[in-house]
Amino acid sequence: MSTKNNTDGGPVYKKIYDGVIEGIKGGSSEKISVNNIAEKYNVTRSTADKAINMLEQNGWVRRVKRKGTFPVGKISEKIYFINILYDHSSFQNNFLNSYPFVHIKLIDSIFKSELMSRCNLQLLFMDSSESVDRKKQKLLSLGTKSGLIILDPLYGFEDIIKIIKTEHIPYITFTAPDYNINTVFHKHWNGTSKAVDYLIKSSGRKKILFLSNSRKVELIKPRYEAYLNVLKANNIEFSEKFVFDFNSNDNQDVQNLISILKTGEIDGIFAASFIVGEKVYQILKILDIKMPDEIALIVFHDTPILSNSTPTVTAVKAPLEIIGRTMLEKLVEMIDFGYRDDIRILYEDELVVRSST
Repeated sequence: MSTKNNTDGGPVYKKIYDGVIEGIKGGSSEKISVNNIAEKYNVTRSTADKAINMLEQNGWVRRVKRKGTFPVGKISEKIYFINILYDHSSFQNNFLNSYPFVHIKLIDSIFKSELMSRCNLQLLFMDSSESVDRKKQKLLSLGTKSGLIILDPLYGFEDIIKIIKTEHIPYITFTAPDYNINTVFHKHWNGTSKAVDYLIKSSGRKKILFLSNSRKVELIKPRYEAYLNVLKANNIEFSEKFVFDFNSNDNQDVQNLISILKTGEIDGIFAASFIVGEKVYQILKILDIKMPDEIALIVFHDTPILSNSTPTVTAVKAPLEIIGRTMLEKLVEMIDFGYRDDIRILYEDELVVRSST
């Protein structure tokens, strides 16, 4: 089961809000008042009143003059406008051309969230060449019931993040927790550690190739550091020849990787992304190198190609489904209860062991 680190305490009136909604969903039709809310939840009258105002604003209760406040039942109308924000060039380079699997899984999990029954979801494209004023105008025109989901915040969003923070626009991102922005992410360095440690301890692999598009890329750096730390912890000497930065679309890189694999020196491979992982898997099959007898393989991210292959491939599985749902939940909370800039939620990755190891 995934675990998480969560700096998300949340306001007291949100707990009241959630509690009343649960009661309404359960069929409660009892009259609601500041006094009984304050007594039930042991809060001040002002806190209780704030929660009731929020319930009324979002359509869960109705104030009837001279009679009181009453539940109105389950709400079906869509009132939230969720914008998945992309810079146009990063969408082309990082989504269409290279990294669609992760984003598609996240968007799919957002669609499947229970909250989607009350949301409108759309892709929103920004042009990084536009002026800051133009970007600000676009963002402020989205309305009070709108929020932003940014899946690639490190690509072309410096101005956008500044505007969001200055104008207090509800937002959530999917990125490492090192950039002082709201994020729901996963401990991918821990996932890497589990994978490399498993290769060493399960079958005594000591010549493990670290394969990535580039160990200097921000996303890959923590995985590379985790690889080095696990080698050190297991008293295995590091060798530069067991690290290969690999462009799967470069024929020369493909030939160089084939040469490395043919030497027979490698007994294990950790592919730090599914893009290079799927490519090296194809090469191993073409070269008729037996997995795991000759070389064991673990890939970061569990794609359908890898899980349905023969042999099936051991993978680090990021909890993308729960990450997507949590992103939407936290964004809707901000739309309801106000802007926050302190959300840092991290989930654990799972090592799914299969035939390739």
